[in-house]
Amino acid sequence: MSLKLSDYLNNPAALVQEQKRPVTFKITPIGGPNEIIAWRAEQAKKLALLNLKREELKSTQIDKIAPDAPLGELTWQGKVLLSDPEAWNKRLRLARERRQEYHKPQILTKLETPSSIPIEEPKLSLKEMVVSWGKKLWASANF
Repeated sequence: MSLKLSDYLNNPAALVQEQKRPVTFKITPIGGPNEIIAWRAEQAKKLALLNLKREELKSTQIDKIAPDAPLGELTWQGKVLLSDPEAWNKRLRLARERRQEYHKPQILTKLETPSSIPIEEPKLSLKEMVVSWGKKLWASANF
């Protein structure tokens, strides 16, 4: 059998084979309208039970937090319980003012001379650094 160029031009070979994709979900028929109504009622019962459990958790969560918490603690709803809410507002206002002070540019009117001049230690040579490291290592060894 001889192959010719015209065979490839008229009927090219398939380069990509079609692959079967795995099915990741399954569709199950629910049935008629009566079954849909029953299914929705069942889902509503489940949702009501879930909401009831969540409300119980919320109430126990609030009960566990002391009503006179000195620094303030968050409740389930995200509210702060404090002995004095005005003090908390004052602290928030002071923190906001402090943050705004950081953003203001500071202009120096006079140059400040340092009160003490830092003493620069002489730089060690490589040999001296290795020797001092060896002495420290030898001193820390427990024999």
